[in-house]
Formats: sequence, C-alpha cells, structure tokens
Amino acid sequence: MPRIAFAPCLLLTGSLLMGGCAGAPDSRTARREIHPLPQDTLRFDSPEIGHYGGRFAIAQTTEPRTFNVVMANDQPSNDVDRLLFVGLTEFDNLEQRVVPSLAREWEHSPDGRSWTFHLRRGARFSDGHPITSADVLFSFSLVYDDSLHPTMQDALKVNGRPFVVSAPDSYTVHIEVPGPMALFDTVVGLVRVLPRHILEPAWRRGSFAWAYGVDTSPDSLVTSGAWRLGRRVPGERTVLVPNPYWFGVDRTGQRLPYLDELVFEIVPDQNTAALKFQAGDVDAVDNVKPEDYGIYERRAQAGHYALVEIGPSLNSSFIWFNLNRKPLAHGGGRPAVGAVKYAWFSDARFRRAFSKAIDREAIIRGPLFGFGYKNWSTMTRGSR
Repeated sequence: MPRIAFAPCLLLTGSLLMGGCAGAPDSRTARREIHPLPQDTLRFDSPEIGHYGGRFAIAQTTEPRTFNVVMANDQPSNDVDRLLFVGLTEFDNLEQRVVPSLAREWEHSPDGRSWTFHLRRGARFSDGHPITSADVLFSFSLVYDDSLHPTMQDALKVNGRPFVVSAPDSYTVHIEVPGPMALFDTVVGLVRVLPRHILEPAWRRGSFAWAYGVDTSPDSLVTSGAWRLGRRVPGERTVLVPNPYWFGVDRTGQRLPYLDELVFEIVPDQNTAALKFQAGDVDAVDNVKPEDYGIYERRAQAGHYALVEIGPSLNSSFIWFNLNRKPLAHGGGRPAVGAVKYAWFSDARFRRAFSKAIDREAIIRGPLFGFGYKNWSTMTRGSR
C-alpha cells in the first residue's frame, strides 16, 4: 500500500511517574508480598529503583471495546489488553530489540525454520494457576481458529501456511516455521498467553469471541501479564492493578510493577486530553497532535513535565485499497468492490502510480506542521 508521511513520537512524562521511580527502597515503601517469587524471574536492570505505591493516569480518547486480547482489533483495547497478557517474547521499544518475556530463553536452527522456547518455571496467572506450555498451545489454537479469524492470524503465517506448534513438555514450546521469516521472534510475541483452564470451555462451545468482554467482572478476568483488571467505570476509566503473581522483578529482586494503579481516563477528544495534562489531572497523553507541539514545548517548564522528542515513529500512516470481493451482507449479493475497481486496485502498477502521485512534502508542510518524514515501506527511519 502507498505509504505517506508520519508524525514523530512525543513522549510526555508527568512528575508523578518520576517521583514514583527514583530513590532506594526501604521498609516504609516495600509492598508486602503474599505470594513467593517464581523460580525463573524476569529481571529488569534499570539503574533506578522505585518506591511502591501511587497511581499513573493516561488520557484515552476511546475506551476499550473488549478485554479479549485475541479478538481485539482497535487500538484502545490493544493498549490495555497487551498489559494484561504476556507473550513468549516482547519488543523493547527503547532498545529496539526483542527481549525475553514468558520465554526465558530460546534457540533456533541455522535456517531459522525451527525454534525452541523455554518457559519460566513457576510463572502463574493472576489466579495463581501455573502457566505452562499447554496454555501457549491453547493460545495459538485460538489465533489459528478460522471461525474466529483474529486480525493477527495472517501475520502468523508464511505463504498462507501456519506455524506448527508443539510442546515436548510443560515448559518447552517448539515451533516449526513453513518458510523464511525475518521477523519471527517479533511476530511470535503477538500471541498473548490466555488461561486454558478458564477459557477452553467457552472456545469448545463456540462462544470464545464474546469471552472477556468489557462487562466481565474483575475477579473473573484471569490474566498472565504484569497487570489485572481492578475496576471499570463505563465512559469514565479503566483501572489496572498489579498481578500479585507476576514474575517480573527489579534488579534488587523486588516484584514489579511499583504502582498501585494504572488508570486509563476516558476523555472526549485530544483537546480535552491536552487540557487535562496541562492541569495535572492526567500524567500522560496517548497522542500529541502536530499543531499542539509548540504549546507543549512552551509550557513544559511551568507544567513540571518533560518533553522528549524521540524522532520518527516506528509506525507509518498509509492508505488501503479495498480488495474485498465477498458479497455485502446488506448489498443484495453485490461485492464490496466491483470488478472494475478490483482490477485497478489489484494491479501493482496502479498502486505504485498512486503512491508516486501523493505529495508527501505538502502533507508534511500542511497537516503535520513540519513534523513528518517521507516513507515508502512498512519500516520507518525510526527503526534502528
């Protein structure tokens, strides 16, 4: 698809986050651990050691539609759900590299077609149930279920063929890749691990697509990530609280996360989010409009926050051409795209010509207020 200009990322950090992340732990700030740490912990070697407690609020213009990470296909849901559930691997945005997560280590064949992941022993879901390879296989089964066809399914195939996933034992997952896939270790992290002991019955009776909806009670929503659902107030906020069984620790061995609450505050629009941030009502905004950059820059010192420009985004803005030839549900049997337009859109020469016709420089000067970069592929210059 033709790629057009994209805006740089702006990272805004409120004073509450900084205040909650500096200094050495002591008996007054340590959180009393009810559950012992697992045998294999995930250690974060940040030089700063935090204090337990506090809340961090993020302004979100649209609330999550589902807590079902497999079926989520909107950004607000993914922003929350990917904190609730963990994958085999994770992508470290700061270092721009794939790092261990549920898998403590892995190895692969020289041709990159055969991968073996070793899971963390002692990892548990938020209800205390052990996380094993059976849960990983279950999660892959959900992703490859054609009756569900989640949006991530096609990304986990090579030339239309799925991975072959098996489990030699409870803490080992083996994956055979049908063909060369340069980003395999990144893509495999898209599959977040769900609790088989909770959700398999819903899958067997064909109701998994509606499982873990936004009306699910916090006690019933079992998670594998660092967070679990604390409460949800429709139209107002989603509150996450620490998973007491999580396997992540800081360099001193203290269980993470430090915060008592991570709050997604629902606001009607980006303008309201900006006003709440400037007033100190929220600690972060999920997006900054290019036209507002100057305002944030001028008010940073007085607003007691840091404004850091980290360069081009890893994502790009782009245009899709509709290639859906399936009959519309309410179209009298007509396809979504007629034969003439389908012939245009499916022709690579047409798409190249369209891409060349886009005035990227005008987009950068105009709607992006100069904060943009020309791009022609899925990768951006922000990627190292």
